[in-house]
Amino acid sequence: MTQFRHKRSLVNYIIKPAFQLRYGFYFLAFGVAASLVVQWLSYVSLRDAIIDFHVNKKDGDLMSWLDPSMIAIGEDYLYFLIGFGLLCFTFGIWITHKIVGPSVALKRFIKELRQGKYGHSIRLRDGDHLQDVAEDLNELSRILAEKHHERKVSFEVIENEELQKPEKEETNKKRA
Repeated sequence: MTQFRHKRSLVNYIIKPAFQLRYGFYFLAFGVAASLVVQWLSYVSLRDAIIDFHVNKKDGDLMSWLDPSMIAIGEDYLYFLIGFGLLCFTFGIWITHKIVGPSVALKRFIKELRQGKYGHSIRLRDGDHLQDVAEDLNELSRILAEKHHERKVSFEVIENEELQKPEKEETNKKRA
């Protein structure tokens, strides 16, 4: 049995363009900002080291003077990477909260629908994702409530007719 594998392309990954491109650009902007900060730190550190070398007219070559400065630059990068990592982690938690929070609420709502609790609606926080799915589920809940009510009324009508049949039969027998 051969297995069909769908060839992936960029278009296949973009399912909800507005949502995915927005966060793609957020991460792009975040990465560009981080690289600009790193470049600025490098420039400032090297500039200060070279100015210090020329102002103090140190003996020896520039590279021997820059070695301690390079260690300081490395320490600056380490601090930057720790801060950048914490910032990325916080940003990731914030983004996933806006996605996972609504999905948990939607799952809970679907569970209630399965239990026959129709007619109520779900409200997500402003700015949360999956608002369109919540609106569709609210519409489904309303439709299910209407259909459930119609069936209930129909069942009651049928039940009343069934209860009245023996009474009509007895009345007809008495007349005959």
